[in-house]
Amino acid sequence: MINILSLFWVLVLIGYFGLHIIVAFFMFYAINVGLHFIDAIAEKLISKISNINKKRVV
Repeated sequence: MINILSLFWVLVLIGYFGLHIIVAFFMFYAINVGLHFIDAIAEKLISKISNINKKRVV
C-alpha cells in the first residue's frame, strides 16, 4: 500500500514539474514569436518614417 502511494506521489510530482516545463517552454516560444513579430512591424514603420523624411529633405 505504501509503495503504491509513494509511486502515485512521484508520478504526481513528475507530472506537475513536467507541466510547468512544458508551459514555460510554450511561453518562451510565444514570447520569441511575439518579439519577432513586433520587431518586423517596427522595422516596417521605421522604413516608412525614414522614407517620408527622405521625401521631405528632397
